[in-house]
Amino acid sequence: MALGESRDLLLTPYLSSETTTLELGYRQAFSNGSVAATGAISQDTLSPDDTRSYLFANGFFDLPRNFRLAFDIEAASDRSYLSDYGYSDKDRLDSSVAIARAREDDLFVADLTYYESLRANESNASLPPAVANLSYDRRVALGNGQLRLGVGADAVARYGDEASDAGRDVRRVGVSADYQRDWITDAGLAVSTRIGGTVDHYQLRDDPAFPAEGLRRCPSQRRQHTPGTGPVEPFVGAAFSRAGRPRNRSAGGGRGDLDP
Repeated sequence: MALGESRDLLLTPYLSSETTTLELGYRQAFSNGSVAATGAISQDTLSPDDTRSYLFANGFFDLPRNFRLAFDIEAASDRSYLSDYGYSDKDRLDSSVAIARAREDDLFVADLTYYESLRANESNASLPPAVANLSYDRRVALGNGQLRLGVGADAVARYGDEASDAGRDVRRVGVSADYQRDWITDAGLAVSTRIGGTVDHYQLRDDPAFPAEGLRRCPSQRRQHTPGTGPVEPFVGAAFSRAGRPRNRSAGGGRGDLDP
């Protein structure tokens, strides 16, 4: 049914000896975005003492200064409701909210995702409930090349404590920079050079098998989970490629080779 020029609602009842279910669909448009949702609520003989339901929703909104907000919601009352009714075959649900801005020379992203497993034997050790990310990257013209700068932070939170590795929390902050220059020589060779580095600082909580913090990918050394330090091994790579033009095939149908 239409609720106005910019929104509508669809209700679908289903009655049987096994279940009483009401399905719904909702959409609404705004001047700067839109939302959409589907869901259902049921009373059935499979779980006669419970009200079962699910909700999937998503939307986006344009914000000032070219930012965009996007969200996605996935929720179910129990592990088997979606599969029992054939609404979805997903066995992991993820709900997220993100704010992002992409421009010609920079990119900003901040997002938070909440995971919920519908698998009976899955623990938080393999599927952390909450994951957060924040990153900013910028490109700057420098000389005849391009300098890329980046900062970022991540956090993974699990339920539990030090008695179980299911409670391990991880946090990371890092910075990176690299410089790249491309040019073509008088002989027609395409040359590319790139140099860069990354520094990441990690912090671990609620896991006695690891120290509280560590440093990885710094230019000179790194701290390991066992006492002592280990060297970082930088690498240098080179590649060469030259493509010639194919020769004309001979009148006898010989194969076309490349000019040396």
